[in-house]
Amino acid sequence: LLLPVLIGLIAFIVRGEFAPIRRLAEDIDRQAAERPMPLPRHELPDEIAPFVEAINRLLARVDKMIAEQRRFVADAAHELRTPLTALSLQAQNLAQAASPAEMRQRLVPLQAGIERARRLTVQLLDLARLQASEAACTDVDMRAFARELIAEFHPVAEARGIDLGIEDAGLKSMRSDPRALGPIIRNALENALKYTSRGGEVTLSLRRVGNQAL
Repeated sequence: LLLPVLIGLIAFIVRGEFAPIRRLAEDIDRQAAERPMPLPRHELPDEIAPFVEAINRLLARVDKMIAEQRRFVADAAHELRTPLTALSLQAQNLAQAASPAEMRQRLVPLQAGIERARRLTVQLLDLARLQASEAACTDVDMRAFARELIAEFHPVAEARGIDLGIEDAGLKSMRSDPRALGPIIRNALENALKYTSRGGEVTLSLRRVGNQAL
């Protein structure tokens, strides 16, 4: 007679002990995928608390990643809006040209605007790929890496009358992700060449300061 009573009592106690976990699962199911919220820890057995804390840390990382994606989309839209508006106005000006000579003259800034929009799109795509992939750090030969970049930008510097060179001060290699390092240095060189006056100098300097690469 006691056996079914004990079975029922055990089932009742187990069900009561696991009720907070069941409610926790229902809370997770009700959450919006685009805005995860941390799980409450009250009324939980002590044995389950570390597991819930681990889930909350995971949800915090997911929420941070979603926020970064929203910020990237907003930044991309903001960055693209101005050049696309300029391209639209330049296309309208081109349509209003009265002669072939005037049309060719107005075509130059339109082509330059398209090239700027193309470079910006490439940079945004590079940034998106970097955010989506895991960092793969390797030993980068900085001297060879710098020479490749200088060779890439040399025609631009020559066309603008700028002296482009390298100052090697002992940085032979560094531990980095080449996919992230390339866009950073390319962007720096591009801005330096863009804002340096004709006849000026742009120098890519490689040096070590303590345990850091500069």
